[in-house]
Amino acid sequence: MEAQRLEIVEREHLVVMHYDGRYHEFKKKVGWPYLLALLRKPGETFHARDLLASRNSIPEEYRTMACMSVAELGGINLHIQPADHRIEKADNRCIAEVKKRLLQLIEIEAELRMNNDVAALEEILEEKDMLMSYLQDLLYKDGRIAKFIDSENKANNAVRKAISRCLDEIEAVEPELGGYLRKRVKKSGRLYYLPGKLDVRA
Repeated sequence: MEAQRLEIVEREHLVVMHYDGRYHEFKKKVGWPYLLALLRKPGETFHARDLLASRNSIPEEYRTMACMSVAELGGINLHIQPADHRIEKADNRCIAEVKKRLLQLIEIEAELRMNNDVAALEEILEEKDMLMSYLQDLLYKDGRIAKFIDSENKANNAVRKAISRCLDEIEAVEPELGGYLRKRVKKSGRLYYLPGKLDVRA
């Protein structure tokens, strides 16, 4: 790409882009503030959670809590959960009960097949399939209990997808520019815009 100038201006509900003498308007979607934050500070890395926080300001009634110590928060029965804490989808007791019920169903299934009880068999197979699917969702292939996606991963996924949608819109009207930005906006790990020949004003 030859040296070009890209200018992006935010308006109330629109994002206006000027590039190579052409003018485009985009509806101001969720990803635009994230993309513009990267473009405004080339080379600077961002955490996805910080970009989300900049968009979702803390309500006035909760802002005082941001300045409180852990002890003060504990005094009003509020506790800070570690950012990397991931909750398991089930406990060992729950899984043991499901497995126990599955063994019972397998025995019942064998007996019903021997007696050719098709009506009762259909009901048993339905419950068995449901419990098998449940276990597949709960357990990794190595038998470990699966965990819910943590807040950090959720933030990363949300911000990356939102930025990608904005890049898709740019690429639809300016293919060369969109392809250039897609290569320069890094979304793996921390997020940043790697500056190049393009002169960006945002």
